[in-house]
Amino acid sequence: KLDSMYYNLKRFGRTKNFNQSASVNYKLPIDKIPLLDWVNSTAEYSSRYLWSAGSYQQSDTLGNIVENAREYALTTKLDINKLYDKIPIFKNYTKKFKEKDSTGTVFQSRVFDGIMKMIMSLKSINLTYNVSERTAMSGIIDSPGLFGQNNVTNSPGWDFVFGSQDASVRKRAAANGWLVKNDFLNTPFLQTRNHNFQFRSSLEPINGFRIQLDAKRIVSENFQEIFRYNSAEDTYVSLTPTRGGNFSLSFLAIKTAFVDDDNSKNSSTFLRFVENREVIRSRLNSLNSSGEYGLNSQDVLIPAFISAYSGSNASTFSLKPFPKIPIPNWRVDFSGLSKIKSLSEIFSTITLTHSYQSTYSVGEFSNSLLYQDNLDFSNSLMNYPLASQQTENGLIPFYIINQVRIIERFAPLIGLNIRTKNNLNARVDYKKDRNIMLNLSNSQVNEMRNSDFTIDFGYTRDKLRLPFKYQGNTLILDNEIEFRLNFTIRNTKTIQRKIDDESVITNGNYNFQLRPNINYTVNDRMNLVIYYDRVVNKPTVSNSFPRYSTSFGARLRLSLNQ
Repeated sequence: KLDSMYYNLKRFGRTKNFNQSASVNYKLPIDKIPLLDWVNSTAEYSSRYLWSAGSYQQSDTLGNIVENAREYALTTKLDINKLYDKIPIFKNYTKKFKEKDSTGTVFQSRVFDGIMKMIMSLKSINLTYNVSERTAMSGIIDSPGLFGQNNVTNSPGWDFVFGSQDASVRKRAAANGWLVKNDFLNTPFLQTRNHNFQFRSSLEPINGFRIQLDAKRIVSENFQEIFRYNSAEDTYVSLTPTRGGNFSLSFLAIKTAFVDDDNSKNSSTFLRFVENREVIRSRLNSLNSSGEYGLNSQDVLIPAFISAYSGSNASTFSLKPFPKIPIPNWRVDFSGLSKIKSLSEIFSTITLTHSYQSTYSVGEFSNSLLYQDNLDFSNSLMNYPLASQQTENGLIPFYIINQVRIIERFAPLIGLNIRTKNNLNARVDYKKDRNIMLNLSNSQVNEMRNSDFTIDFGYTRDKLRLPFKYQGNTLILDNEIEFRLNFTIRNTKTIQRKIDDESVITNGNYNFQLRPNINYTVNDRMNLVIYYDRVVNKPTVSNSFPRYSTSFGARLRLSLNQ
């Protein structure tokens, strides 16, 4: 034992974990070019390398684990105001009209002013593209040396140490003798990749009127397989390769957002989805010579679903379940009403708000077991392959997708926020949202709709005179008293829609809430709250009971802090 201890002391012990990282940031010199000084762009690259020791007793049979990761990003900001200064008509407008020295010129025209403000409403654009990747490989024999690479065998290679994601590294490692020869190694070779694209922009057509645009696309992919030695064949083999991931992007479904059901709970949008299947199947069959698609095939249902609920033409709509181009969502704020003289005498702020958010997403998916080739990351997920395996139920898709979903929110559809000069605050919001899920295992659509109307009212007053007297004197509250009222009506409904069958409401609820309260600050240590809560829940379906609750009372809070 002493010999072993001295031996390890001379070698400075046994490496158990090795971790190193590197990063580079570079500001692209685009803004140094005079015509492009309105463009600012930064590129970033970072890599990480980890080596983890396996069991000391089984290092010869299980080996060690190496893992690397890399991330690269490009961030670009376009300052559109600087671009306007480079275009003569915009530059002259900004100079002459704003300085009001344009007498007798076209710049004095209100019509021209309105047109120019609309054209120049775009203020900035921000673009971000980020990719993060990771590779993990087990069964490595050698320990790390300088910068993580073994000094004798050059395992696992400088490219892998500094972030390379080449999937052939496992085959190179086997050819160079870097891997253990073990028929029972079951730790998989693993690769992951995440793509994140985001677009943001702001427009201001007039003072106080602001529009924010936001678009994004997120793609997450993973690949894994068991890569190990096969003693019977004296070679390394690939076992059970699989590829999967998830997907989401900003979407636009506003064309069908306000389509109501008829008296029988039938949806014209859902009926269009059912009809679109024939159109999509015909288009796919004309492109694919490997066989015939079933009417409820996944590759038929998804494009039919997306085209119907986005209000698009199924004859020209994309046939792939992973759209490439994200569509911007928006938020609109208008605070210009408080500038009107008659209103400014009463209100300090008046803000109108509207917001639209919509997302299309694909849940967890993986390749069909009938497909074992072309699974690595050399083929982009965006290049969705046509089916080539025919069964009695039709062509089997390359990826098996359990469900796709469209989520749409008006948050709010219309909102009003006001504040008066005598300390009265009020907020009124009307919100709508829907969550539409296509379940591909049974070709059904579940749709949950929700509408929400809220009023939030508050009023603060000092020196409040009470409407009664004590001993002939009018009572006046010395400290601040606050009145608040919250009123909410929420209606939720979930409908299950089946092809060739009637739609059924499976869940739903009508909710009413009334919550007034009075908050009075007695002194700096004592606070009195008088409240009343009324809540009503009426279910839409008959298997639940309505519920009513009422509570009221007073709370006295005493602070003992110094």
